[in-house]
Amino acid sequence: MKKWIASAGIFAAISMGLIACGDNSSSAESSSRPGSNDYCKVVSTDPFLIESVENGYFSQTTVKYEDEKLVEKVVFDDAIAAQMACDSYKKDVSYGKVVCKDNTIAAIGRDIMTSSEYRDVLTLFSTMCEGDAHREDISSSSAERLSSSSERKSSSSRNVNSSSSSKTVSSSSERVESSSSSETSSDEDENWYGKTTYKKEKVVAANAAELECPENTTTDDLTGYDVAYEFNDPNDLGRDYLGENNAYADNKTSPVSAECGSIIFNGDNGLLVPLTDTFKTRGFVVEVRFMPSYDDEVGNLIVSESPGGSTDGWVLRLERTGVVFYYRDADQSSNWKSVDVGQVSLDEWHEVRVKIFPKKPEYGSIFYSMNVSLDGSLVLVSEYKDDTSDLAYGFGIGYDSMYQMSHNNWFFVGKIDYIRYGKITEDDL
Repeated sequence: MKKWIASAGIFAAISMGLIACGDNSSSAESSSRPGSNDYCKVVSTDPFLIESVENGYFSQTTVKYEDEKLVEKVVFDDAIAAQMACDSYKKDVSYGKVVCKDNTIAAIGRDIMTSSEYRDVLTLFSTMCEGDAHREDISSSSAERLSSSSERKSSSSRNVNSSSSSKTVSSSSERVESSSSSETSSDEDENWYGKTTYKKEKVVAANAAELECPENTTTDDLTGYDVAYEFNDPNDLGRDYLGENNAYADNKTSPVSAECGSIIFNGDNGLLVPLTDTFKTRGFVVEVRFMPSYDDEVGNLIVSESPGGSTDGWVLRLERTGVVFYYRDADQSSNWKSVDVGQVSLDEWHEVRVKIFPKKPEYGSIFYSMNVSLDGSLVLVSEYKDDTSDLAYGFGIGYDSMYQMSHNNWFFVGKIDYIRYGKITEDDL
């Protein structure tokens, strides 16, 4: 691979037979620091971490295998070096997603990679960075971890196939039985961009043992939705009733509580939804039924709260007692656009619904429209020229999972009955 600053990329490394610190040629794109010596060393093997100095610039590179793709995180000590490396990453077609912020680059490989291929990459890195010293250590530790990961993925795939055949909410007893076969690993995962850790296991309400909830026999029609958080089971509050986009408990926040049929947020808790391709669509519908109990400056309902101004995102939140929908198409502008949905009252149930969808006129090309409603009343119909499908961050339910500067003031206080989301594509026309 060429130096990080020159072209930065693991997939390029494989094809070129070089590694970040293995190519000591000069780079026209970077300026060397006099008196600095380039070096590269493997700091740890699980997680796989490389520390290097190239052209005098220090960086640490973490490599992970997630969702059958290679994920890199590079942290530089110099903002200029990071920017140059960022530009190279974004030009590299080997990556499906590249997010740059300050001195950090996070890049996700475009192609599916097998665990064997991933081990080969680690071996290549280790061999070319420090010779053969770490080869055996890497192969054994990674094989064990990846084998466990593959088993969880296999179980997850079976659950997707079985759940997709039904679009109705089942009874409480059926949900518990079905959940027992879902992914319950206690391994910690990390939302890299927001530096949030969480455990991939069921979210159990803090007061679950005190609740005696009757079986839910209702069969709400969930046709048109792909994700549904119904919050009906206090012992599995984060379950996605329609797929595998489960929500998890953030290790940094306090536990959530529940009532029979709803989840309770106290201003210091929330759930994290890792980003999946389900949410990466221009057209979608999102619906939330909620009851605010505190007149706060900001209360997040469900948000992909992308920091900075270089990535897409959308936000559904309360500001005092006003519901606001924010969205940003970073290709058009770094600024957020907003829709004032309307005012709500405290301690009463309300329902907000945002729908962005394609329309095919009798003559002319397809265009997108946005409809917004509050408590069943349509409050906005407008043409929608933005595209927020290029998301880079997961979702926070009830809070800002990115932990930005003002996140402590953005917790929702109240109850949420359900959150439902459906993707709408032009194929649906």
